[in-house]
Amino acid sequence: MRKTKIVATIGPSSDKREIISQMIQAGMDVARLNFSHGDHFYYSEIITAIREESFKLGKPVAILQDLQGSKLRINNINGGEIELTEGETVEILSGHGISTSKTLFVPYKNLIHEVKEGEEILIDDGLIRLEIIKKLNDKIIAGVKEGGILKPKKGINFPNLNARLSFTDKDKTDLLFGINFDVDYIAISFVKNKNDLLSIKQWASDQGLILPPIIAKIERKEAIENIEEILDVVDGIMVARGDLGISLPIHEVPVYQKKLIELANQKCKIVITATQMLESMRQHSRPTRAEATDVANAVLDGTDALMLSAETATGRYPVEAVKTMSAIIKFTEKNLSHRIPVLYKVGSSFAEAIASGAVKVAQDINAKAIVVFTEFASTTRVLSKLRPQMPVIAFSIKEKTYRKLSLFWGIIPMWNKNFSLKEIEDNLKNSGIANASDKIVIVSGQSNTIKLHKMG
Repeated sequence: MRKTKIVATIGPSSDKREIISQMIQAGMDVARLNFSHGDHFYYSEIITAIREESFKLGKPVAILQDLQGSKLRINNINGGEIELTEGETVEILSGHGISTSKTLFVPYKNLIHEVKEGEEILIDDGLIRLEIIKKLNDKIIAGVKEGGILKPKKGINFPNLNARLSFTDKDKTDLLFGINFDVDYIAISFVKNKNDLLSIKQWASDQGLILPPIIAKIERKEAIENIEEILDVVDGIMVARGDLGISLPIHEVPVYQKKLIELANQKCKIVITATQMLESMRQHSRPTRAEATDVANAVLDGTDALMLSAETATGRYPVEAVKTMSAIIKFTEKNLSHRIPVLYKVGSSFAEAIASGAVKVAQDINAKAIVVFTEFASTTRVLSKLRPQMPVIAFSIKEKTYRKLSLFWGIIPMWNKNFSLKEIEDNLKNSGIANASDKIVIVSGQSNTIKLHKMG
């Protein structure tokens, strides 16, 4: 069974109910909703479809609401797309106008005052590159250094411009919507330090709101510099390599990816590796060899989950992308599971001691599975981070916990209001995890107990 989880972004290529169902069957564990695009009605329909298809298939799917944050984007484009040609010039103005191949509008009022001549401008994660030639009172003149096709909503990045806000009014409205629809995780964009996150928590407290678990997106150099304090106040991080590769020199990204995964695991926090994992599958039914290797290496680094972005949101082969990623992960885990590091060192809490003891006992008796009863997932999180070789089946009476566990490495969530031994055995037999006479280890975080059991 695959242990590293798959996050897939839902968009125009995958927002139909039948495609969502196929993606769940192909291996999607978490559905990411990118609130840089779409409106609330659109996402209310998608959330309903995900919940209903998940229930029909009997497979939990967590919903990750990804807030836009302060990222600058080019909104409206004449004709739906334009081409920027190398060697030509383009004017950049502040505002919400309709962009053409000669004039781009960026919705940031202080833009012209905060950039300098000679600075580089990167569009669509750096696929299109401009350079500021001249700065006038009302516009910027830029030369196209590397051209390409530009579509609406693509990010435009000024590497030396540090946007002041990371939690905008739009984010607040979107988050209220997400909480109302009971999303399972929220991703906060362009986090710089712990204060960005504490301010969101304070805002929620002032509103009388309970926030879902927070995933901080690591996209800025400042976030790396403050990563220890960020990890202390979040439930997990996303290594967002697209914007990170703009904030940092590109050759530094692989090293920081490994360091971020390692540190998150050491601190018992979820870590998602994202951006261009199978980028060529936006247009092709097969990835490149380098992309397959990239996926496998992230698995071996110890990431909890891998994320598909444009591959499933706007690509031509969303279901195939999920299937392909799942196949790469399975083969890597089957053949190189011994290389997946155990980076978390347990402390002295009861939950940690119980989890550690359960894994050791399961290994000693060659158990087929570890079964854990969980209400808030604290013991289950530690079990996940200890990377046991056998599957961990987490039974919960709480539907929200059941869904949330979909993002935990190596955890198979089961939702059941009755926990009789016979029902546990039936579940394990029906799922092919264990058979009669097999040994299992049963863990209860609530009562701090470990039980060894031989299947009947």
